[in-house]
Amino acid sequence: MMTAKENRKRATLAKKRTYAIVAFAVAVAILLGAYVIVDQFMKPTLSYLDSDGTGYYIRYKNGAYAMYTVDGEKLPTDEQYGYYVTEFGNLIELDAESGKTVSVMVVDDLEEGETSEQVTSNDVRVLMFPHIETKKILRLEVHNSNGSYVIERIDQNGDVAAGGSLMLRGSPSVTFNPESIPALYTGAGYTISTRKLKEPVKDEKGEYSEYGLVPEIRVDDEGNEYEYQPNYYVITDTSGVSHKVILGDMLLAGTGYYAQYVALDGKGNETKRDAVYVLNPATTSALYSPIEDLIQPMLTYPMTVNNYFDVENFLVARNENGEYKKIVNFTYEDITDRENTVSALFPYVFDEDLNGYHPSSETIDPTLQAVYEPSVVKVEKVLLNTNTYEKTLTEYGFYREVTDSKGNKDYTVDADYILSFDFDVTDENGKVQGTINNFILIVGPNENGNYYAYTTLNSVKGSGEDRELSLLYSYDTILEIDKNSFFFLDYDRYQWISRYYFELNIAFCESIKIETPDYSASFFLDNSLSDTSTSKSDLLSVIATDSKGNSKKTFGGLVFKDASGYDWTITATSVTVKKDGKPQSIPSSYYVYNAMGAQALCFDGHIKMADGSKVYVYADTVKINRPDGSSENMLRYDTDNFRKYYQTFLNATIIDSYELDEAEEAALLADPSKHIMTLTLKDTEGTETVYRFYSLTARKAYITVNGNGGFYVSPTRVEKFASDAQKFFADEIITPLSKN
Repeated sequence: MMTAKENRKRATLAKKRTYAIVAFAVAVAILLGAYVIVDQFMKPTLSYLDSDGTGYYIRYKNGAYAMYTVDGEKLPTDEQYGYYVTEFGNLIELDAESGKTVSVMVVDDLEEGETSEQVTSNDVRVLMFPHIETKKILRLEVHNSNGSYVIERIDQNGDVAAGGSLMLRGSPSVTFNPESIPALYTGAGYTISTRKLKEPVKDEKGEYSEYGLVPEIRVDDEGNEYEYQPNYYVITDTSGVSHKVILGDMLLAGTGYYAQYVALDGKGNETKRDAVYVLNPATTSALYSPIEDLIQPMLTYPMTVNNYFDVENFLVARNENGEYKKIVNFTYEDITDRENTVSALFPYVFDEDLNGYHPSSETIDPTLQAVYEPSVVKVEKVLLNTNTYEKTLTEYGFYREVTDSKGNKDYTVDADYILSFDFDVTDENGKVQGTINNFILIVGPNENGNYYAYTTLNSVKGSGEDRELSLLYSYDTILEIDKNSFFFLDYDRYQWISRYYFELNIAFCESIKIETPDYSASFFLDNSLSDTSTSKSDLLSVIATDSKGNSKKTFGGLVFKDASGYDWTITATSVTVKKDGKPQSIPSSYYVYNAMGAQALCFDGHIKMADGSKVYVYADTVKINRPDGSSENMLRYDTDNFRKYYQTFLNATIIDSYELDEAEEAALLADPSKHIMTLTLKDTEGTETVYRFYSLTARKAYITVNGNGGFYVSPTRVEKFASDAQKFFADEIITPLSKN
C-alpha cells in the first residue's frame, strides 16, 4: 500500500503534468489503521487525497457518513448513482453507514510513457472521460450501423440551450421510451470500463483494427466483401466540452464492447487516445440500437382510463379503389346530458348516415379501449428528415405519388384505412382547454398480419359544417400495431349498430303508428300519472284506434280517495292504500292469477269512493258502480297486454347488411308493390323515427330508418307488428316471441 506521503508526492507530479489523471494509479490514501469515526463537532481528519492533490474529508453528520471539502462543504453527488463527484471529476462510492470507500472511479487520461497500477486498498475502476449526468448532457450525436441521430436540449425558442429539454433533432414531437433512454444516456455519459487492455494489438498502420475500431473491408459469412464502419458517438456537456468514443466489436464471449476515446479540441481536430477499453454491454448496447428502440410509441394523444371513451366524430373509413368509404361515424354523449332522457341507455350517437339506428356498445367499447391501449409490436420507423417524409410514407403505402397536368409531382393520402376522432384536452380540474383531432392513417395487414399506423394531431375549432382542423404536429413515427388492436377495421356497418332497431323505454314513448297497404293503427301512450322524474310507466294508459273502426283506452290505473279519506291506487296487478302518506294493510286481500298468468291482488267486497261510487277489484277487471245506477267495467290487464305488444317491437332485430347502390335502392323504394309497412315512432321529446320496410325475398325485408338503409330484417316480424295490433284490439293475449 502506498503511504500518504507518497500519494501527495505523486499528486504534485500530476499537477505539474497538467493534472493528467493516472488510471489505476490514483493516489488514494486511507488513514493508517482502522477507520476513525469523526464526529461533526471534532476536528475533521484528512480522509481522501484525490489525484490532483486535493484533499477531502469523510465526516459523520446527521446520522450518516459523507464526503466534504476542506472548507466543510458537502461534495455533490451524481443523479444516477449517488456517487460523490470530486473537483477533478473522479467518482467516489461511499458506504454511508461505515464511512468506507466502496469503490473509486477515476478518469483515464494517460500520457505517453505512463503506466497504471492497481490501488489494492480500493476497487478502482477507469472512466474514459469525466462522468456527464443526464441533466448536463447538451447534445448526443450517435452514428451506428442502423443510422444516425442527434438528441439535444431545445429551449422554448427552439434554440439549443442548457436549460432546454432533450429532443430528437428532426422529430421534436417524439417521446423517448422511459425504459430504454436512460440506458442510452448512462452508456454515453458514464463510460466506466470493465477493463483496459494492457497491450492491445495494433495493425501495420498502428491502428486497432483487430477490435473493430477503424474502417476496413470485411467479408461476410457468405464470402462477400463489404465496407465496415465502426460505430461512434459524440457527447457534449452543457459547458460546451465534447468527447468522442469509437465503439468496436463485441468480445467473443459477449461480455463487452471494445472502445477507444478520441479527444476533440473544438476546432475540428481529433486525437485518438492510445488505449483500448472494454465497456459494459448492459448500458453500451443502447448506443448500437436503432433510434426506433428508444422511442415511446404513441398512437393517439394521451388519454386516461377515465376519459378514453369521451370521443367526438369517431370515424372509420376504408379505401376502396382510391375512394374512401365511410364505415362508421359516432360521438359520445355524457351521462349527465342523458340521465332520465330518451337517450339514457345510449352513450353514443351516429352521424346522419346512420341516424335512427343505435350504436352497438358491444363493438364500440372494445374498439375505443383498443385504440386507447393498442398492442404495439414496435416502432417501425422514426421519420427524422422532413425532406424524405413523403418518400418514406409512400414506401409504406400511406401516400401515393401523383402528377398534375403540368407534370408537377405531389403526394396524396392512399392508406388502406383512416381512423379519426376528436378528443377534449382538460386541465387538472376537468375544464376543457381545447380539442385535439387524432388523424391516423393505417396500412395493412403486412406479412405478419399486423398493421402500420402513422398519426398526425390537429387542433379543432367549431363544430358541424363550421368545424375546422389545423395541423399541430405529427408523432413522426410509423408504428407496427398488433392485428388484434385493429380488429374493427374490416367490420361493416352492421357490426357497428345494435341489432335491436326499436330500443326505446316505453316510459319515453309518446306514440306509435303503423301503416300497411291494407291496415293501419295508431297508439297514443299517456304516462302522465307515472312519476315523471324517472323512467317509470307503472300507471301507463294507451289510447288506440285502427282502420277497422276499433277504438279503446286501456286501464292505466285508478287513483282515488275513499269516503274515509284514504288514498287508493289500483294497477293491473297491485292495490295499495295510504293514510297521510303511510301505507295501510288490506286485511281481506289475496292474490289470484289473471288471464295473462300474472298474480293480481284483489279482495272481497268493495271500496266506497268519496262520491259514493263502489269499486270492486277482481283478478281481470275493475268495476265501478256509480250512485246514479251507471257502471263501468274495465279490463284490468289490457295495458299489460299492450306492454306485450310493445315487446314485439323491442324483440325485432336486424339480421345483416344488405348493400344496394344508389340506383338499386331508389328503384326499390319507389316501387309501391315492394312496400310492406311504415312504422312511425315519436318519443316524449318530440323526435320522430320513421321505419320503412320493403320486400326483397320471402325471408328478407329491406329496412330504412329515417331514410338510411343497408340492412335487412325478417318480414315475418314486420307482419307480426300488424297482426299483434289486431290481437290487442280484440283483447287477445299477445305473445311477443311467437312468430305470428
